[in-house]
Amino acid sequence: MEIASLEFSGAGNVLNAILDPILIFFFGLGISGAAAATVISEYVNNVTLLASSYSQGNYEQARLITYRIGLGTGITLSVILFFGFGSFSSLFTTDLEVLGVARSGILFLAGTQPVNALAFVIDGLYHGVSDYGYAAYSTMLVGLVSSMFLLVAAPELGLPGVWAGLFLFMTMRVLAGTWR
Repeated sequence: MEIASLEFSGAGNVLNAILDPILIFFFGLGISGAAAATVISEYVNNVTLLASSYSQGNYEQARLITYRIGLGTGITLSVILFFGFGSFSSLFTTDLEVLGVARSGILFLAGTQPVNALAFVIDGLYHGVSDYGYAAYSTMLVGLVSSMFLLVAAPELGLPGVWAGLFLFMTMRVLAGTWR
């Protein structure tokens, strides 16, 4: 497995070296192009390593790679949402009150994206191995617990109570998925 990892890492570095000048100079993206080339090559590297691990029957390694991809995606989405809120929100409204409510939601959403991404990745793992029963029953149980929390928290805390209930739901999905 170490040789395959080294080969994939080398292929990822070659892809990065090819994409760097194209994105930096040809498309004129500068340092953003270098960052994009690195992200693309790492993504391709991880996906090919995942496929290799899975095809060789190394399911534990495949699971860890999948978690790493999911967490990286979640962190990336967090950064995009956090720093892109101003640009994105002005496309839809200029009402300051609406923007204030939206900001609280976006900041919550940005902060919870790593957990959300892991929950979706874990769901995908269970669906990928056709373990629909566990995915369904665990989601129903987690949904029941988080719904009870929402029934209490939303009237008492308002919108922050709803955000907390949603975060509880996603966190419990991650815990249920990794528990098995």
